[in-house]
Amino acid sequence: MHDLDQLQLDFGEAARTVLAPLLGRFGFTLLMVNPVVARFQSPLVTIELSFGLYDYGLDLRATRTDRPNETIDIGDIVEAGGGTEPTGFQASTSERVFECVTLIAGLLDKYGSTLLLGDRDAFDGMVAISRSCNQRYTSDLARKSARRAAEAAEAAWLAKRYKEVVKHYEAMMAHLSDGERRRLEYAKKQLSRRWRLGWLKWF
Repeated sequence: MHDLDQLQLDFGEAARTVLAPLLGRFGFTLLMVNPVVARFQSPLVTIELSFGLYDYGLDLRATRTDRPNETIDIGDIVEAGGGTEPTGFQASTSERVFECVTLIAGLLDKYGSTLLLGDRDAFDGMVAISRSCNQRYTSDLARKSARRAAEAAEAAWLAKRYKEVVKHYEAMMAHLSDGERRRLEYAKKQLSRRWRLGWLKWF
């Protein structure tokens, strides 16, 4: 048996012996277990514990049965409860699989009791946190991308490579300063002038 096969067996066993008893206290039943997912359900909430085949990561996600498109993860649950514990889990040994599932179950028990009881307000608050985190992540990526474009545009400007200046500044239009907008317009004028001069050479 390969190591991954053993880890998948351990994942299922940990879901049954560690997470299932906790969720059973809140009226959840174990619907299914396979090598990568264990799914639990109550009348109001679905919980999925997952195991990644490629990164060996473990995660827990929750959805309300009446709003299946809104999903939160264990990080949202901990943040909503004011916790600061790490919520990224990876396991490449049998012992670590059980340790991670135990830690996830502990966090869920500590911060997620209102969610497990089906409290709609609690769930809505966690969804709001999840959306806020996603927006911050997207905003951070946009700022980093704009910073890289600005650096590339600056280098192109100094080298008078106006075509590159236009390309980089147009890629960050929403983040341009007044000075960068003036550079963009100047670069466009230079390109237009060069095009006209090149066109006139044919006559």
